[in-house]
Amino acid sequence: MMQYLALFLFAYAFISLVLPLPCRWYWKVLTLPFLALCASKSQIYNHFGTWLNPNLPVPVIISLEILFAALLIAVFFALIKDVCFLGYSAASWAMHDKLRPWPTSWISLGIALVSLGQAAYGTFSQFSLPEVKVQPVMVKNLPPKLQGTRLVQLSDLHIGPLLKGEFLTKVVARVNELHPDVVLLTGDLVDGAVRDVAPEFAALDKLQATWGVLGVTGNHEYYSGMTAWVDEFERHGVDFLFNEARIFTQDNGSIKIAGVPDRGADVAAALAGPTADFTLLMAHRPRVALDATGADLTIAGHTHGGSMFFLQPIVGHFNDNLVSGMYDLDKRQVYVSNGTGIWSGFSCRFGVPAEITCFVLVPEATTVAP
Repeated sequence: MMQYLALFLFAYAFISLVLPLPCRWYWKVLTLPFLALCASKSQIYNHFGTWLNPNLPVPVIISLEILFAALLIAVFFALIKDVCFLGYSAASWAMHDKLRPWPTSWISLGIALVSLGQAAYGTFSQFSLPEVKVQPVMVKNLPPKLQGTRLVQLSDLHIGPLLKGEFLTKVVARVNELHPDVVLLTGDLVDGAVRDVAPEFAALDKLQATWGVLGVTGNHEYYSGMTAWVDEFERHGVDFLFNEARIFTQDNGSIKIAGVPDRGADVAAALAGPTADFTLLMAHRPRVALDATGADLTIAGHTHGGSMFFLQPIVGHFNDNLVSGMYDLDKRQVYVSNGTGIWSGFSCRFGVPAEITCFVLVPEATTVAP
C-alpha cells in the first residue's frame, strides 16, 4: 500500500507542481531524483532493517521523515490549487471571460517552501515535551471523595528508532507534576527488541501515582516481542491488564479500571465482576469502545489523532470515525488520544499536537480549570 501511495505522491507532485513551470524540460527532469528520494522512505527503511524499525542513524530518519512529509503536504496543497484553478477556469468559461494566467512559478515555489517548513517543524516538534490536556469527565452521582480524581493517560510513546530515553524522562517528570492517582498506558510504547531498547525505559521507575501504573498492549508491542516487553515493563512497575480489571477505593467511593490487549480482546470478560461508582476501560484501538457498554469511559490511542489534520477523515474511515478527542456513543464517553510520542514511520504532525492527557473526575455540570 505504501508503494502505491508513494507512487501517487511522486507522480502528482511532478504533474501538478513541476510540469507547469515555465522552464526548459531538462530542468524539470532534474527534479525527478529529488521527488523520488522524498517518496522512497519506506523502501529505504525496508532496505536498512524494516519499516517499523529502520536500522539507520537518527539524523537520517529525521531527514527522510521531513522529505516524505513535505511531499505529502505539498500534494495536499497542490490538490487545493488544482481545484481552485478548475473552478476559476469554469467560471471564466461560463462568463466568456478571458482566462488570466496564474503565477505558476510563484505558486509552486510557495507550496514547496511552506511544505518543507511545516514538515521540518512538525517533525522536530516531536522531540519537545507534549502539552498537558486537561479533560473533565462528567460522572453521575460521583461520591465526594472521588471528585477531582486524576487519571493520566500516556499513549503511543513509540520509544525506539527516533524517540529515546531522554524524551521519556521529560514525560515522566511532567506526569509526576500532575500528582496523578493512576497512570494509564494505552499501548504502542515501543518499537524494537528488548535487547536493543530496554535501557531507554529506565525513567519508568520514577513514575509516581497513588494507585500505580496500569497498561495494555498495542499492536507495536506484538511486532516487537510482546511477552518479553510485558515482562520488562512489569519490572518497571507497570501492571498490565489482559481482559481483567482492578478496583480502587477511596473511603466509600470506588473506581474500576479494566483493560484489554490489542490481540484477543474480550471486553465482556474485562468488565465482568464487581461494579463501581466509575468504570473506565483501557484499550489501544478506539473501535473496542463500540462493545464497551458497561464502561462509563473508554480511553484509547492508536490513531495519533490522524497525525495531520487533512488525514483525519481517512484515518477515521479505518477506525469507526473515532480519531481524536472525546466522543459520546449512546451516553458512553470515548476518548481517543492524539498520542504522547510518535512512530518513526510517520513522525510529522500538522495541526494535531501530541498530548499528555489528564482526566479529572467531576460531578455533572461542573467545569475544571487547566
